[in-house]
Amino acid sequence: FEDNLFQYNISSEKLKNNTFYSCLKIISKTHNISYTNSSVLSYLPYLIDNMPLSVFIKDCNNDFRYIYRNNSFNQIISRGKFDCLGKTDYECMPPQTADKFREEDEKLLREEGAIKFKTKERGLDGKVAIKETLKSLVKIGRDRLIFGIVWDITELTLTSEKLKEAKEIAEESVSIKTAMLANISHEIRTPLNSII
Repeated sequence: FEDNLFQYNISSEKLKNNTFYSCLKIISKTHNISYTNSSVLSYLPYLIDNMPLSVFIKDCNNDFRYIYRNNSFNQIISRGKFDCLGKTDYECMPPQTADKFREEDEKLLREEGAIKFKTKERGLDGKVAIKETLKSLVKIGRDRLIFGIVWDITELTLTSEKLKEAKEIAEESVSIKTAMLANISHEIRTPLNSII
């Protein structure tokens, strides 16, 4: 994923003890510099808080309460940065949405690992946005946290649908052309057969 200044590579790998190792690599487009784990630590809070990906962390040991949300995630639900910190989904979102998120969180807690899913949401402007979410369970000592990343795939989905429609139209056009050529070939052969 990238923006005008940086390319962000986020990878996650499941380790033998059912924990996850995540790595963030940031590549500057303007200075041809790659920042790795050690050099990026001083920039990490700023980068995570201001990246266009929505990031959140929930505490599984405390009723799935939010302990971190970046600026992009806060814009999704139109709340102030610290409004939902320390609160559950039920205190921040409509009950139907909160029920869905709680169900996913409990499933993740039972199965341990990561889950990925898509949702359609209507924003305050009335437009429908399609979001993809990746949640993973992270264990740090006795603490169990859900680390989540959400990104908007509306444009990608719409482009994919348009390409699918264009492909169907092209395939229909080819089949019509094939039928027409077969018909013309038959029309040309029929008079020639009577002449011969």
